[in-house]
Amino acid sequence: MAKIRIPKTPIITAEINDGAITGVKVADGAIGTAKIADLSITGIKIADGAIGTAKIADLAVTGVKVADGAIGTAKVADSAITLAKTTGVASSRIIASAAAASVTLGAGATTNLASFSGNGSTTVIIAGDGSASLNMRVVVDGTVEDSEPADRAWIGAYGFTTSLVVQAHNPAATSVTATHSAVEVRGVMR
Repeated sequence: MAKIRIPKTPIITAEINDGAITGVKVADGAIGTAKIADLSITGIKIADGAIGTAKIADLAVTGVKVADGAIGTAKVADSAITLAKTTGVASSRIIASAAAASVTLGAGATTNLASFSGNGSTTVIIAGDGSASLNMRVVVDGTVEDSEPADRAWIGAYGFTTSLVVQAHNPAATSVTATHSAVEVRGVMR
C-alpha cells in the first residue's frame, strides 16, 4: 500500500481534484449558511414538509401563491368572510347570521341584525330562541313586512328591489334589556 504524504502547509483548492470531496467526507453542520451561494438551493432540493409554519414569515404567502380551490371550507373560520367581501358579484348567494344575544333597546328602538342593499330574494329564518319582550322584524324596501315576538320561530320568503333588513325591535313604551332571537338569511342578490 502506498503512503500518502500530506504537507504541513494548507491544501489549496487548485490541488483538489474535481469530485474528490464527496458528501460522506463533509461533517454534519460543516457547511454554514454563509458558504451557500444565493439561489443555489432550488425547490427540488427541499424535501416535502421540510419547511414548517414557524419558518414562513408573516405575510410571505400571498394570494397568487395559493392555488385555485386549495382552501377548503374547513379551513375558513366561522364569520371570516363578510357580506362586504361578496359585493360587486353579478349574482351571489347571500348568507348572513346573527346569534341570539342580549341587547338594551330604548322604547320603540330597533337594532339591525342583517342588512342588504340591492335587489334579490331571500329566506329569513328566525330561531325563536329570544325573549318575548322583543320583536323580530323583517323590513323589505323600507316597509315592515313581518314582526313576531323573538320567542317565536318562523321562516319567511322575501323579494326586495332596494333593501332587506332584519331587526330586533322593542315594542314597549320603556327601555328593555332582553335577548333577540338568532337569525339566518339565505338567498340570491343581483
